[in-house]
Amino acid sequence: MNQQVKNWIARDPDPKTRQELEELLKNGDQDELKRRFHGRLAFGTAGLRGVIGAGPARMNQLVVRETTAGLASYLLKTVPGCSERGVVVAYDGRHGSYTFAHDAASVLAAFGFKVHLSTQTMPTPVAAYAVRYFGAAAGIMVTASHNPGNFNGFKIIVQGQVLSGEMLQLLKPIMIVENFTRGGGEYFSRLVIPQYVRQIFEDIGIVREFKVVVDGANSVSGPVAVEMFESLGCDVVPLYCDIDGAFPNHEPNPSDEFNLLDLRARVASEDADLGFAFDGD
Repeated sequence: MNQQVKNWIARDPDPKTRQELEELLKNGDQDELKRRFHGRLAFGTAGLRGVIGAGPARMNQLVVRETTAGLASYLLKTVPGCSERGVVVAYDGRHGSYTFAHDAASVLAAFGFKVHLSTQTMPTPVAAYAVRYFGAAAGIMVTASHNPGNFNGFKIIVQGQVLSGEMLQLLKPIMIVENFTRGGGEYFSRLVIPQYVRQIFEDIGIVREFKVVVDGANSVSGPVAVEMFESLGCDVVPLYCDIDGAFPNHEPNPSDEFNLLDLRARVASEDADLGFAFDGD
């Protein structure tokens, strides 16, 4: 196993995660090394998702690069014209998301893909909308959804939908040795978000103006949700709508009742009509 770890260190572009593994080797922590190298981080319901750290069973730059290379190879084999149509790459506000997104964009560019790379954080639904907006062959969304702040993830979107775990099993990571130079791609952000909000407005319409409390859970959804409801003419009360990947107020998981306590209290104190809770993406 030690040789496997050393081979990974030799390919890892991140000095921080290289140091993690070097210290584990130095300390002879075989149990932890086994946990990091027992297998690769596997695709689940909606992509990769795992604790940020070193090794193939964690979320890190090398895992992202190799997974993106696998996606690029898969698209080139199965989707005619995919390189010209390009791939959308977007990311949330978690630790590492910006770096992972730019790594993915650089790998795609190296494979000859046009890259539509976001210049700012955005929610997964906006990234999915961008895939349709640009007519892209696929999209990558760097996010771990509702998981705690020490997680990150990698979702793949085609035709505006996040791929299922069964479909994702067709993708195989490619072991990348080269350090790709970052660059390439057409950047987007404010071009897409207002279009997305207008589309929501057209699809939903509104019966009357509501007073709503938006609990963004410090995720990327908060600012977009506030903008959307204000566009609908609602009176909006923002709660935890500043983006913070550490999620200092509560975990971004609205399916847990504990994470709704502050929202319930604010809806009551503001005498609001509705309260909306969002997860991490």
